[in-house]
Amino acid sequence: MLIVDRFKRARKAQKLSQVALAGAVGMSEGAIRKIEAGNTPMPRNIVQLAQALDVTAGWLFGEGPDDLPISTRRDQLVPIDLFSVKLMGRVEAGVWREAEEPLEDDQKTYMFRRRANFEGFEHMALEIIGDSMN
Repeated sequence: MLIVDRFKRARKAQKLSQVALAGAVGMSEGAIRKIEAGNTPMPRNIVQLAQALDVTAGWLFGEGPDDLPISTRRDQLVPIDLFSVKLMGRVEAGVWREAEEPLEDDQKTYMFRRRANFEGFEHMALEIIGDSMN
């Protein structure tokens, strides 16, 4: 059984939506969707995801039997304090020039985890377009 199958199975066993799981570990809902679609074979936050799903990271990657019993610890999940940041413009990767402002109807917001060392600062997001030179 692939990580995709085990991940989705563990999330459903915990009765967590993709949004709830994302909030619990400080990720975006889109990142959770990418994992479940098989587009992220090695998630960076695998340890936190496994803890939130009450399984081991090894089990998610195929260790042990597929029918690992999963307990329900939903009440123990602590939501991460998130805030939204509006997209202020776009920059092209590998190109040295000014950022382009997004179109009015193309406004996006991104969710970020609050961090004490950034409190009191204005937050802005720029979307990177294209591949970097590296």
